[in-house]
Amino acid sequence: MPKMKRDLLSHIRDTTHLSKAQMKNIMGDHSVLHKLQVPLYPRKFLQIKSCFWKLPNIGEVKINSDGSSRGNPGKWGVRFIIRDHTGTFLRTCSQGLGNVTSYMAECSALSQGL
Repeated sequence: MPKMKRDLLSHIRDTTHLSKAQMKNIMGDHSVLHKLQVPLYPRKFLQIKSCFWKLPNIGEVKINSDGSSRGNPGKWGVRFIIRDHTGTFLRTCSQGLGNVTSYMAECSALSQGL
């Protein structure tokens, strides 16, 4: 192996401990880093949990709402759906307006649903 290549690989291996970065678990990246003998720090996978939406009790309605902003503050939007105990849609809304924080967007979605 040429000296320059050997020196470069040595510098890579010697400095990898300084990086706090994590890889994106892409096989091509894994293969290259493995060949360079660089320690791998893969990202941890998020645990996915199952959840189920249930109809509300008889005589009740259920409001599902969400608000978000692009940036904080930023352009925002709200959405909500109101359903009765049979699953019938009573009211829905989706709109976007102005600039607010994500907290205010969430609050607005909830208050509009109510």
